[in-house]
Amino acid sequence: NYSVYQPEVGIFYQFTENSYARVGLGYYIQDKDKSDNPNVDDSNESGFIVDSEVYKIWPFRRGNISLLTTSGYQQDDSGSEDNGFNIFYQGRLDADYALFRRLTTDAYVGYRVDDYPDQQPSRTDKTLQAGVGLSYQPLPWLTSKLGYTLRDRSSDRNADEYTENRVFFSVTISPERPIRLLR
Repeated sequence: NYSVYQPEVGIFYQFTENSYARVGLGYYIQDKDKSDNPNVDDSNESGFIVDSEVYKIWPFRRGNISLLTTSGYQQDDSGSEDNGFNIFYQGRLDADYALFRRLTTDAYVGYRVDDYPDQQPSRTDKTLQAGVGLSYQPLPWLTSKLGYTLRDRSSDRNADEYTENRVFFSVTISPERPIRLLR
């Protein structure tokens, strides 16, 4: 168990309606609870961190391209194991294009670096993600999509490395007007 304190100074700037930047420089202090177990490293961690989000979208007549970069820290406990405190840096490029009125295609590529200073020894993961899709909307409330995604992770720990290839088909039903359950 631990608490993280991060005093930070930063700026947010909206360049246009299609782009903005939020950048902050902070100093994090990870205050760990003392453990009775001598095998657990309960020394406090600290260091400078860039907490940022930069976004830009380029709209075109029949599609758009967008770029997103982020960095910061988070608690990585959403998987099968609790990896603890995590410092990350990532970037993602997305594109979509309307081939016809009811047929669109999309693609993305992203790269993320995760540092886990709590792991003994410390661990770094690098993840490449990419995907493509083809969507068809025969009715205003019905959309189907055929897609492919790739996730390739390399890590300091061989047990955490993997490559995932996924092909999927989805059908989305969404009413034209919201359904109100409670009135």
